[in-house]
Amino acid sequence: MTSTVSSLQKKRAELEKKKQQRNKARQELAELEKKQGREREKMFKRVANKVAWYCLSQPVKVFTVKNGQRVLTIDNQATWKLRSRVIAIWKMINEPRHPADILDALIEFLKDEKARLTCQDGRYGRPQNEGDGR
Repeated sequence: MTSTVSSLQKKRAELEKKKQQRNKARQELAELEKKQGREREKMFKRVANKVAWYCLSQPVKVFTVKNGQRVLTIDNQATWKLRSRVIAIWKMINEPRHPADILDALIEFLKDEKARLTCQDGRYGRPQNEGDGR
């Protein structure tokens, strides 16, 4: 009888030890996932900040006619409008916002910039109806 009681106690001790090991492994895995999440968030912020600072350093240029020739000039009003929009996105990045909101704002901004740069809205670049300049 004592042998069965002692064997049951040994089994319980082994099961308790396995349970503790499993709980410890779960806790370590949760800590590792949190650490990886923080690292991904830091990398996301770093890349988004680089994009924001690059956009802030680019003035908006438009074609104007001076002395009968088309030349590129800086549109200060559009530049400040662009910068205010980039600063708003930059503030979103550095505030505790959900990354999906930030990505949506960045995607909309980049779509507008692509439309502007490819002359789809007629503010920048060579108009589609002009020739190749030769």
